[in-house]
Amino acid sequence: MNLNAPPRLIRNGRDFPFILIAPQRFNAFIQVPEIDSIIEFAKVHYRVDPKRIYLTGISAGAIQTWAYAAQHYAKLAAVLPIAGNGNGLNLCPMAAAGLPVWAFHGQADGTVSPYGSIDPVSRMNNTCSPGANPAAQLTLYPGVGHDSWGRTYDGSAGHDVYAWLLSHSL
Repeated sequence: MNLNAPPRLIRNGRDFPFILIAPQRFNAFIQVPEIDSIIEFAKVHYRVDPKRIYLTGISAGAIQTWAYAAQHYAKLAAVLPIAGNGNGLNLCPMAAAGLPVWAFHGQADGTVSPYGSIDPVSRMNNTCSPGANPAAQLTLYPGVGHDSWGRTYDGSAGHDVYAWLLSHSL
């Protein structure tokens, strides 16, 4: 993660004019109330535009990104879960609210099933009424295992996820 994570990109000159919260803890989940506390702390202590708060995470962090967004979708401008699992969550309220979602997953992920991204995106677009608008997006990397975040965060897969995030606001 450290090779391609936003902190390294910043050190290499990439400008991120927004708050980017990437919930990740080794062998533990950052719970939804903790994520909310982090966001609220940032809003109080930093010059945060509350209309441009984005949430991303990898693996366990992506699982919690889905969980946070399902509960606090009105606080977020967009979410970017990578190699996560949003199954078992009621995502229809966030679909109805129009929260932009772009999920990424490796098709050969043996740690977190790709269906942890495939099914939630499909439900948001095809099962929820109304469906997600804008439509939730999914990018699957053929032959890629659990580390689908490196190529996503550093742009080497051809996606500028940061420009996509910046294209959304509340």
